[in-house]
Amino acid sequence: MPPKPSFTKLQVLEAAFELARRDGLAAIRARNVANALNSSTTPVYSFFNSMAELETQVLNMARDKLMALVKEHYTEVVFLNCGAGIVLFARDYALLYKALFLETAAHRTIRDELLDNVESQMIKDPRYAALGWPARRKLLNKMYTFTHGLASFACVGLLEDDSTQAIIDTLDEVGSPITQDALKESA
Repeated sequence: MPPKPSFTKLQVLEAAFELARRDGLAAIRARNVANALNSSTTPVYSFFNSMAELETQVLNMARDKLMALVKEHYTEVVFLNCGAGIVLFARDYALLYKALFLETAAHRTIRDELLDNVESQMIKDPRYAALGWPARRKLLNKMYTFTHGLASFACVGLLEDDSTQAIIDTLDEVGSPITQDALKESA
């Protein structure tokens, strides 16, 4: 009899994440994860007490991937990089974007975390030094509204060109005038 394969908690979580990325959160079932691992359900239940716990961990992993993309340096403009990261996440992890922002109450916490993250990065950029907190938050809310709309289009395949450069260009084209107006108002 061949030895039973052993799996780590991370391997089980990654298998569940890939299922959710490809088929949505509803695909996170013990049997589906076990099939993805070519295993029995034992490894799944040895690390997670319930499928709800595993689903929560998958959503946390998705949030972490989103936050990593928001921190990437696509351009020299920190604010633009953050927007690009959100839209790229929606493009590349469409079903997880829907789960995080369109289907669960988690979106409020994640939205606040995103805005706080973006704001902390903006503060480091001399272009936004003149903006006080209220003006910065107003700008963030305006841009988040547009970015979320563009991300929603990306996650359902409605962008004519969903290349990274096209996404950055669209965000820049819309965001630059709004940003310039905010900077003029604060001067």
